[in-house]
Order: sequence, then structure tokens, then C-alpha cells
Amino acid sequence: MYHPVEVSEISRPVVGTSLQRTLREQQTLLDSAGVGIVFIRNRIVVHCNQRYAEIYGYASPQELLGHSSETLHPNRDAFRALGREAYTTLCEGQTFRCERQMRRRDGTLFWASLTGRLINPQDTREGSIWTVDDIDEHKQTQDLLRTIQLEKQVLFDQAMVGIVFLRERHLTRCNRHFEQMLGYEPGELIGSPSRRWYRSDAEWEDAGKRCYAPFAQGQSFAGEVTLCRKDGTPVVCDVRAKAMGAQGSVWIAMDITERKRTQEALAKAHEELERQVRERTRELHETVVDLHREIVDRKEDQDRIHWLAHYDALTGLPNRTLLAERSQQAIREAASAGTPLAVMFIDLDHFKHVNDSLGHRVGDALLIQIGNRLRAVLPQVEAIARVSADEFNIIIEPGAEMPPVDFVAQRIMAELSRPFVVDGSPVYVGACVGVAMYPDDGADADQRAIANAAAVQRDEMADGDIVPDEELDAVVGMQHRAILNVGVFTDADAVGVATHGGVPPDRGVFRQMNLADDRGVGRDPALRVDSRGVCS
Repeated sequence: MYHPVEVSEISRPVVGTSLQRTLREQQTLLDSAGVGIVFIRNRIVVHCNQRYAEIYGYASPQELLGHSSETLHPNRDAFRALGREAYTTLCEGQTFRCERQMRRRDGTLFWASLTGRLINPQDTREGSIWTVDDIDEHKQTQDLLRTIQLEKQVLFDQAMVGIVFLRERHLTRCNRHFEQMLGYEPGELIGSPSRRWYRSDAEWEDAGKRCYAPFAQGQSFAGEVTLCRKDGTPVVCDVRAKAMGAQGSVWIAMDITERKRTQEALAKAHEELERQVRERTRELHETVVDLHREIVDRKEDQDRIHWLAHYDALTGLPNRTLLAERSQQAIREAASAGTPLAVMFIDLDHFKHVNDSLGHRVGDALLIQIGNRLRAVLPQVEAIARVSADEFNIIIEPGAEMPPVDFVAQRIMAELSRPFVVDGSPVYVGACVGVAMYPDDGADADQRAIANAAAVQRDEMADGDIVPDEELDAVVGMQHRAILNVGVFTDADAVGVATHGGVPPDRGVFRQMNLADDRGVGRDPALRVDSRGVCS
């Protein structure tokens, strides 16, 4: 580089006020310049302005005077490389320009724009004038801009979507993906009208109306547009577009043809699945209904089996099995509560004569009516059982809601004494009623007690205490009637068997039974039953 000459050396031979004024003006220009200016001779700083000193990190130009210009470069190699590069241009009398990294006083590097020229190209010893501009920030900005542009270009070239720039609906630039998407060679679409990738004029015009209408309102376009490949096949694209003023518009298109096909296939598959689900749901519903029906049928069968096992099929009353269960339960509850319990035995007299003379149909109807009357007398009692063809048992738990046992017996006697009407004809039947009390008469209500009650009745008949009423037989002709033989309790512990025929019609005889030893324990002739079977 060339070394500047001191202004004092130039002005020393100059005489006169005019020359001094000119020098002052030149110095003012140097100090006011926005770039650094330096005069170098023999690679030594001879003179420089304030801006030059500031660029290199010096407080004043005087600090640089006499310094080698090599110290302003990053290293000696850089210094010599600049000299070799500038020498030819400068010796030809031309201005040399370049951008180089320079070094500040603190050692930091910065980018500078250098412009140099020889004072006398014929004699390089006279030195050179250089201007220096700090372009470090500008350089960094340029580098950043180049990086951004490079990144944008990479994104533009490698994007998996088609990118198109249009001006007046003509393609000015596009990336390779857009060309590949439509089946064109590189650069084949440059300058082409956008009509080229539409199937018809109508579709092209419709796309223009749809896409450019938002541009007029300052908005972007987003939607599906069907384009056309070079071979004529359609391409469904998801398009985004935005106007760029005088530069035209930019378009981003993504091929969603396969996605649309997949969506349609999925929609069909979903529809088919829903149909199958509906069909399977219907079949499952039918299966559930059938299963529920089967369960209900089985439950009904089980209930029917249970009912047949525990109830009399003719009268609907509990049978011997259910009576045994309820009697044991009633005895346990009575024993636990310390309350009495009554078991009533009813044995129909000469019921076989009814079946033999009137037929089993009449006998069945008569048994049903007897069961209904017993239920009507004791609606709150569930343990009314038919234990054999002509025998009934009743378990009575005396309490606040239950009338006394003797009153119950009177009600039963009164109901059974009334004639039964079967097929429009009255039918009479006799009966023996016995009652045993728990715990006074025993601790078990098994069938021995029932059999013993029947045995007492048979004994009385053998003794002549119970006979058929011949007058009633005469009234109803060939129909056999058995007069109701009724009994009442002498007290809460008594069991009575009333007889009619062997004693005067206005007197009744009762036999009390003991459940524990199965023996009759006495008679009480004080109670009376009139000819209607009503106690007095």
C-alpha cells in the first residue's frame, strides 16, 4: 500500500493566504467525510481523517501517524495478498476496489470496503490515497440474507407440495414438485397460462372466480381444486393462494387424490361396517329376545314345577309338602317368640259317596268351592292346605289381627254347613274339625296328629255317633248328602269333634286330642250344635 504525505509537507513550500484557505477547506472535507480517508506512502500512514481513525478503533488520527498499514490487516499474508491483487490495477492508473476483512485496534476483525488509487501511476513512491468504509453490519446482513435466500430456495426446491408464482394467470416460476405432480419436464411450464393444467375452459373460469374473488377483498383462498395432468388424468389438490400485489400471486398445491380415494374407500367401508353392525345388532337383539324368552319359559317351568310340588293342582291350596315346611317354620317362630300356635284338621265325611254317586267332576268342583270358602274365612292365613283327597289342614297363629281360634272354628263350621251349588243343584257334605295347640298339645305338628283326628272320626262313626241324614237323601233323590258335622273349641287348648245323629240334634259332643300321645282326653257335653250346625 502507499504512504500518505503530511499536509504540512505539502503546504510548506506554498505561500499565500489563498493556498492556506484551500488547504483548510480540504481538511474540513476530510474531517467531515463519512468514510475513512488515508494517505499512505511506503506502507506507512502519513495522514488520515477522523473517520478513518474511528473505524480502526483509534481516538484520533495522530495515533495512527507513522504506523505500518500492515497492522490494520488480520495478518501478514492477508496484507501481502491485498498488495499483489491491487498492484496491477493501480499501476494501470485505475481505481482498485475490493471488500476485505480488516483488524481493529483491539484485534477484532470487521469487513471493510476499500477503494485505492495511486497519486502518480508513473512513480509508485509518491504514495496512494485510500478510502475505507465499515461494511461489517452490511456484510452480516448480506450473509444473513444469502442464508435466508438459500434456505428459501432449498425449501422451494425440496418442498413436498407444488409452489407456483403466477402473474396475470401465467406461470412465472414453479418448483420441481409442481412439474412432477402434473407430469411435465423441468422448465416446460415457464410462461404457460394456468389454463394449461385445467381440463376445460369452464373449469378454468370457475377456478378463477372462486380463487380470485377473495384476492379482491384482501383475503387468501383455500379450497379443493381439480387440476389436470399432462396425460389428461385428474388431480385433486388442496390449494392455498395469496395475492402479492404487482408481483402477482403465489399458489401452493398439494395432491390429495389418493387421500380422497382413501377417504371414499373408508366411507364405503364405514357404511358397510355400520350395515354389518346393524345386522349383527338385530341378530343379537333377536338372540337376546329368544334367550330372554327361554329364560322366562324356564322360569315359568321352574315356577310351575315348584308350584306343582308345593300346591294342590285342583284347589290351588298348599299341599302336604308345603304345609310341612310352613308348620316347621311356624313352630320355630312360635318357640322363639313364646307365642301359641294352632293346627286345625278338617276331614270331609263320605266324600267318596259324592264321587261315586255324582261323578268326579262334581267332586272336583265341590273341593274347589270348599277351598274358596276356607280362604274366604281366613284371607290373612296362607297355611290352608289340602293334604289328601278329603282332608284339609290350617295353621293359625293367634295374634292382634287374628280372631280367637274358637271364633275361627265357628266361622268355618258356618261356611261348611251351607249347601254347595254344583251345576245348579245343592250338594251337602259332612266334616269333622279338630284343633291342636302348640305347645300345650305337643311340640310337633306332623301327620300323626292328622291321622289321629281322622281315627277319632272313624271311632265315633263306629260307635254310632255319626250317621247320614236320611231325610236329606229323600229331598235330593239319588244324590247322596253328608250332613256337616261341626265342632268348636271349649277353650284355646281344646280340640272338638262334633257329631250329629248319635245324640240329640241340639247337642254336640267334642273330643279333645293331644298331639304328643295321640289320645282322646275327654268329653264336654255342655256345648251344643243345633240342626243347622251352629254352636249355641
